[in-house]
Amino acid sequence: MTPARRRGAEARPLVVATVAGSDPSGGAGLQGDLAVIASYGLHGAGIPTAITVQGPAGVGAVHALPADVVAEQLRVVRQQLRPAALKLGMIPDAAGIEALAEGLADLACPVVLDPVLRSSGGVALLRPGDVPVLIERLLPCADLITPNIDEAAVLLGLDRAAVARDPGAAAEALRVLGPGAVLLTGGHGAGASAVDTLADDRGVRRFASPRVADRRAVHGTGCALSTSLAVHLALGAALRDAVRRAKADVRCAIAGARSPDRGARLLDFPAMGRNESRRAARR
Repeated sequence: MTPARRRGAEARPLVVATVAGSDPSGGAGLQGDLAVIASYGLHGAGIPTAITVQGPAGVGAVHALPADVVAEQLRVVRQQLRPAALKLGMIPDAAGIEALAEGLADLACPVVLDPVLRSSGGVALLRPGDVPVLIERLLPCADLITPNIDEAAVLLGLDRAAVARDPGAAAEALRVLGPGAVLLTGGHGAGASAVDTLADDRGVRRFASPRVADRRAVHGTGCALSTSLAVHLALGAALRDAVRRAKADVRCAIAGARSPDRGARLLDFPAMGRNESRRAARR
C-alpha cells in the first residue's frame, strides 16, 4: 500500500505511534506493532518502554527503561510527528505508567490501551503491585482498552471463570473504571467462533468470527489487534467499524501465520494491509 497522507497543503504522512516493549523476534511488542502499521501504508513511530529477552518460545527477562526516557520520547513524537492515533502496550512499572499519564494530557487523538500484564507463558510484564496504578492513571486516558479474559479478571479482581461466564457484564464493569470503551477479547477462549465483546456508549455488542482451523499458538495476536484498531481509528473509522475491520484483518494474519524454528507461529503481517486494500476496493 502507498503511505496514507493527511489532507492539506503539507501532505504530511499519517502517523500512528506505539508505546510498547521491544520484542527482538519481531513477532509482537514494539516491532510487531510497527509491522502492523507499515502493512497499512502508515508511518509508525515506536517508543520502547522496556527491552525484553523473548522470542516465539516465550519471555526470558524484562528490563524496564527509565521513565524519564520514555516520557521524553513521547514528548518528541507528540511535538514533531503529531500522531493520528496512539497505541499503548506493555508498560513494566508504575514509574513508566505515571510518566506516560502525564505525557498523554490533552492528547488530541484516539488512544488504544492493551493492558499487557503477563506473557502467554506466565511471566509478569507488569509488577502485580503496580496494577492499581495502571487502573487509576492510564485507564481514564484511553478511548478504548482491549483486555483478554485473564487481564480483565485481574483488573476487576475476579476469577477467570466469572469473566468468561458473562463477558458483557465484565466489559461494562471495566468501562466504569474510566476508559471510553472496552473490547474484551475472546480469541483465547473455547468454541468454534472467536467472540469479542464491546462495551461503549451505545451498549454491549458482540463480534464473532470463525476460528482459523489451525489452532496452534500464534505469537503477538493481542498486540496486532490493538494496533490495527489504532490504525483504523486514525484512518477515521467509527469504533464499531474499526472493531469489525481489525478483527477481520487479524484473522487474515493468523490464517497465514508460519512456524519459526521454535515456539509459537509468527503472524503474516502483510496480509492485514492486503485485506484492507481489498476492502477499500469494494467500497
